[in-house]
Amino acid sequence: MKKAVSFFLLICIVFSFSLVSCKEKEQDLNVSSQISFYEDSSEIAKTETDGNFTFNFDPYVLPTNVKEALGTTKHYKNVVDAIINGKESVSVPTRDDYDNIRFALGENFPYAFLVSNLKYDSADNKVLISYNYKDEHSGKIDEIKKAVSEIFSECVTKTDDDALAAISIYSWLAKNIEIEGNDISKPQNTTSSGIAQSESSSIATEETEVAQAKYNFYTALVEKKASDESISALYSFLLMQLGVESKTAGCWQDGQYYSWNLVCLNSKWYHCDVSKEQKETDGTGLKYFGMNSQRLSEYITDKDIYTGQWKWFTDSIPKTKNKRFDDFKSVVSFEIGDERTSLDAFTEEYSRFTFDF
Repeated sequence: MKKAVSFFLLICIVFSFSLVSCKEKEQDLNVSSQISFYEDSSEIAKTETDGNFTFNFDPYVLPTNVKEALGTTKHYKNVVDAIINGKESVSVPTRDDYDNIRFALGENFPYAFLVSNLKYDSADNKVLISYNYKDEHSGKIDEIKKAVSEIFSECVTKTDDDALAAISIYSWLAKNIEIEGNDISKPQNTTSSGIAQSESSSIATEETEVAQAKYNFYTALVEKKASDESISALYSFLLMQLGVESKTAGCWQDGQYYSWNLVCLNSKWYHCDVSKEQKETDGTGLKYFGMNSQRLSEYITDKDIYTGQWKWFTDSIPKTKNKRFDDFKSVVSFEIGDERTSLDAFTEEYSRFTFDF
């Protein structure tokens, strides 16, 4: 009996260590970790048939800080379910709950572009939903699913290290999606719940018609056109499907809100800027992947950086002092090795080095 209890306690201890968060756990940076596919209650992020993996995605995925802000209620999931199924209303208890959900949807929900307007009905405690594509609703959803699956199939294998997957998707986005100037030029304002409101969020206002963003997940994935804001949201979303913690970051530069990504690899946080990479190297390089705060400060001068467009997340900016990818700042092209355990990088000075995962 004592042996059985001891074995049970040992199992509990091992299991508890496996749940340590990205910020808390420390790993040897030289040790590769294989892709940890995202799995949540929806159980649709990964499917396996006869040993073959099919990459789909989970529309409920949210960055950790957003999930913490929304709390443990199922209100967000209920609204997402309603939108996916094309329902015209869904119960939400309070206006504050609604405000929180609305902004989480605008930045993180891949089907936000389907919604033309959201309105909170205080009398019945319901969210009233109207749509842009009533006759094409399910077709648009299928287009997004197909596009996501194609990206994963082309960029990632099930044995990839998290960093390799992040690099491969980063490069694919910079090469294949035309990133134009952002469409945010007005200062942010806040709602009654204290969440900053983006003028171009896919879901931004309520009692009037929503001012739709020019670029969103659909334009990026299907039409291959994006802004720095929508491409960074998409990059985070794709990484989150693979269990790689990521969030958008941004600041105001010359009257424009400029956005990039924070990505957690081997328990360390780094800045990644797909838009800047496309502008500088047409997506062939890695000059703006895995940046620490010092490298970011070379072209981002504003110190007031937000994780997402909700100002109340300002204090949750993770530290980015690591230099694991510091050699990438001069990389203008690279090739991933056949075994997918290393890459050969070529610099501006025509020198070459090998980076091991």
